[in-house]
Amino acid sequence: MLIVINRCYGGFGLSNKAVLKLIKMKSSAIKKMSIKEYYGNSINWQKEFNQDKKGMKRLDKYLIHEYLSGQLYDNNYNNFSYVYSFNEDRTHPDLIKVIQELGDDANGSHAKLKIVEIPDNVKYKITEYDGIEIVDEVHRSWS
Repeated sequence: MLIVINRCYGGFGLSNKAVLKLIKMKSSAIKKMSIKEYYGNSINWQKEFNQDKKGMKRLDKYLIHEYLSGQLYDNNYNNFSYVYSFNEDRTHPDLIKVIQELGDDANGSHAKLKIVEIPDNVKYKITEYDGIEIVDEVHRSWS
């Protein structure tokens, strides 16, 4: 089984180029949601969004946030955003494929992604310290 982890201080993150590739693949690894939903349906979502727009630039037909990887909008801000979350499934085949194809270009601004292989059917968990992650086999514990 292949699993993606981060191997540097900072934390797991994909580059905007990697997220854009997942969008073009129509991957189930990313979620399309309304901008309001992205901002937690808060009463101030428009104010928060307008603040974030200051850091956006054009990438392909999307606008991206220059400092927050994984936040892409269509070029007219048409009330949707693509976001990703791999906190649960770091084994997603599209994620693996994009990292293999892009190499270091898939790394987010504070990430150095690595694909590790563990035996199939092993129960595992990803643990981290200051963003550096390792894959641990799950063992029994009692207290």
